[in-house]
Amino acid sequence: MTPRKAANLKQIFDIDGKLLYEGRASSIKALVEQCAKAGKSLKRANLKHLDLMHLNLSRADFSGACLDGAKLRGSRLEHTIFTGASMRGVAASGTDAISAVFADVDFSPYEVQRAYDDGRVNTDGSPQYRTVTMTSDFVGAQMTCARFDGAKIHEVDFKDAAISSSSYVGANIRKSSFKDTYLHNADWADAKIVGNSFDGANMTPRMNVDAEHLPDRTRNATIVGNSYTGTEFGSCNRGFVRDAFAVGKIRLATLGLVTSGLFVATAAIPFDLESTMNATLGKTATFILAASALTWIKTPVEDWFKEKAIDIIAGTSVKVRSTISEMWKRGKSIGSLAVALMSRGHADHVELILKKRHGGFFERFSAAAKGEYDVVVCDREHLAEALSRISEMMNGRTGHKHSVILVRMGDGGTDVPRALVVNGDGGLEALWDENGDGVIVHKAWDDAKIPLGEPGLVGPQRFLGPFNTHISVVNKFMTAILAEHGLADFKVRHETHLIRQGLDGSIVVTRQKDGRLDNLGAPTVIAPDNTKLYFRNSVANDASGQRIRREEPQPAGAPFAPR
Repeated sequence: MTPRKAANLKQIFDIDGKLLYEGRASSIKALVEQCAKAGKSLKRANLKHLDLMHLNLSRADFSGACLDGAKLRGSRLEHTIFTGASMRGVAASGTDAISAVFADVDFSPYEVQRAYDDGRVNTDGSPQYRTVTMTSDFVGAQMTCARFDGAKIHEVDFKDAAISSSSYVGANIRKSSFKDTYLHNADWADAKIVGNSFDGANMTPRMNVDAEHLPDRTRNATIVGNSYTGTEFGSCNRGFVRDAFAVGKIRLATLGLVTSGLFVATAAIPFDLESTMNATLGKTATFILAASALTWIKTPVEDWFKEKAIDIIAGTSVKVRSTISEMWKRGKSIGSLAVALMSRGHADHVELILKKRHGGFFERFSAAAKGEYDVVVCDREHLAEALSRISEMMNGRTGHKHSVILVRMGDGGTDVPRALVVNGDGGLEALWDENGDGVIVHKAWDDAKIPLGEPGLVGPQRFLGPFNTHISVVNKFMTAILAEHGLADFKVRHETHLIRQGLDGSIVVTRQKDGRLDNLGAPTVIAPDNTKLYFRNSVANDASGQRIRREEPQPAGAPFAPR
């Protein structure tokens, strides 16, 4: 006799079709909430198209799960982890997602097949279907301190959302709406931000420190072609300010000031940026010059031409400025490489890495021109950049896809690495000066920081555990470069804090969970002239840890003359 299955027994499967959980519940929706409250992992769960509205899913783990088309409206997602999940077309308006983690999540549009509302059928009687494109939305959501590092944010609606102190390091953000959002202290480093609306958004920083010491929130970001009507920028958002200036110039230059001859000229210009960039440098330069010239044409045209002309030129300008931004970064890489190779004291270490990956001399410079790596010489001018790169790697927030080679200038001890290589996949490499046999010692760790063997240098086998050897190596490198510049008293806890680069090159420490200025027992801000400032929870302290109280202005005295 076959046992009868309970009517209220529900099941959750993973994305491979394997059973994850089974239990008694009124619905799969209720079972998901039960699992979340019990602390059970929902990694890689298949929750596609599920109604998960108004649930308490705080602190649950949905890493790698499929939530395409799911409904999360009004749910509590505080500290919930969605790392690597697919969340295409999710409806999440009004959610409470404070400190939620959306790192490497795919928020791109999602196409589904739906029957016609009027009941159309085919000749055989089956219902007719149409393709509907669903886009994700977080309208009115509370997402303070949320992390979107490395996420694919395409056509997402964040209107009226509160997303201050959020992080978008290395994210790809296109055609999304941040209209009327609160974006105080948001971090956009290494992100690509193209064609979005920031109308009415408030980006002003809220930190109790002079503007020049604020972290550069748009460091190495590509920001072009966005809308900024009524946007409040404040300091530390230079990339957005530059983009707003360029967009304003384009609007002035094109509105009613384009000739019909423009369309004849544009017919001969390749607007496919990707194929253009793959051509020779001469063709790319010609494209940039021609397209830039078209942007500034100022001859009247009939009204029916205006809108189309503006769209063409605005689109061209986005491509041109994206190209220029990328070429500037690649030119910086070539310049940094040249500086690093000028001194034989550390050129051998850089050449060892480059020769291993890119072969001959010209191949190495070609790789730099393609943006495959960058070199940072750890002198005082670039110290904050070097420390911020190390901090990102230690916290798993590597937003760049290329390798960054950090080269130490001073002598130091033989146990201190001469160079570190922070790879785009999160891996790490270290190189020491030549040993007694004249060999440059080289060690490497993968993205999980598990040591890898180096045949011929360290040995063909993996290192023995524990797998935390990279921490001591990185700490020795950091201690050495800080001591070289008279900053031996500086320290930071990588587990809880981040090192950022200030607008003026300052070293700035912020707390990971909320982005506040904070550092225990060490300077929080170190200016380029080595002036040290101390903060705890964004409150200014002195070196001994005592709060610095600002003098309150005295109230105006009472008038002594009769009114």
